[in-house]
Amino acid sequence: MPVTKRRNDIRTKYDRIAPSYDAWDAIPERLYYRLWRRRLWGNAPPGRILDVGAGTGKNIDFYPPGAQVAVVDISPRMLAQAAARACARQDVAASPFVMDIRALAFHDSLFDTVVGSFILMVVPDPVKALEEIRRVCKPGGRLLLLEFTRSHNRSLACLQALLSGFTRLAYGARLNRDIVALVQRSGFKIIIVEKVAWGMVRIIQATPLDEAATPQQYQQAAELSVTWTT
Repeated sequence: MPVTKRRNDIRTKYDRIAPSYDAWDAIPERLYYRLWRRRLWGNAPPGRILDVGAGTGKNIDFYPPGAQVAVVDISPRMLAQAAARACARQDVAASPFVMDIRALAFHDSLFDTVVGSFILMVVPDPVKALEEIRRVCKPGGRLLLLEFTRSHNRSLACLQALLSGFTRLAYGARLNRDIVALVQRSGFKIIIVEKVAWGMVRIIQATPLDEAATPQQYQQAAELSVTWTT
């Protein structure tokens, strides 16, 4: 499928579900997701931050005071809700941008930290998205991710595969991608991976590798650097 059509399909899908999106996720958001978002954003220092795939702005409550945040989403209707939420944060400079994270209209090495929550399971080309994220992240900067990813438990992995049939129709989301491997393939060094929800969700911290490194060196360095917590 051409890139432009896929981009339009994603935008149309999320524009359509934007009014009911928060209601669909209300229970898991209250029970689990907010806790995980708080833990994710606890690793983000103040500075220039990019929040990719920000949706309706569920991360906004956790932005560090004093931060300058570019809030990006492909869906104008989702982003409008995020912009309304951002107005409540007087201690943060948050600017919304309608943008595809596979083609970010930002200068190279602009952001100290890039944060994404439940976005790489939706993007049709996650490696392309991660390469764009690496481009706009400063050398020595930080990538922070909260993502559904394939569980190490075989039974749970099978369940995720079954559920992905529904979530792909509803959200365009794949619950069983190997997100850690995708981050490694995209030129990042993994710093730490925290497993939650029996390994079905992971909180990932990574940093861009040296631009001069080869893809093989990316993979070798990343594999040697992984630290897991449970």
